[in-house]
Amino acid sequence: KISINNSYKKADILNDSYNANFESMVTSLVDLHKISKIKPNLKIVIIIGDMLELGEKSIEMHLKLIPYIENINPRCLVLIGKFSKLILGHFKDKLFCKTFNDTLNLKKEFFKIIKPNDLIFVKGSNGIGLYNFCNYLYNNFKMEN
Repeated sequence: KISINNSYKKADILNDSYNANFESMVTSLVDLHKISKIKPNLKIVIIIGDMLELGEKSIEMHLKLIPYIENINPRCLVLIGKFSKLILGHFKDKLFCKTFNDTLNLKKEFFKIIKPNDLIFVKGSNGIGLYNFCNYLYNNFKMEN
């Protein structure tokens, strides 16, 4: 966990972005759900990037994440990549959602999305670029471990 402070918005980031397969994604979302139960007033932003290398099961596996995300009831859901975007159909009328093709656009919009004291959970395959995105935040804004 790291904390970000860009002088007007402070938030905590749980960076689990280096690798993602279905099992690791589910495990992380279940753990995040446990945190949300312990701290019910916590405002959670979930940033999910595609789980790469799932082959012909990509669509199915991404859609299977829906109930895990639903259990958390995040304040905001951000989806990066063509497969993660498929999740939007379920949540677009229920949650504040944003989708991006890549992390370059996320960088431009990030501070418009987060609110003070959010807990931001980041998970996706390394090839999506979320690990580099978190490094960008770490290198460009005041961060605390």
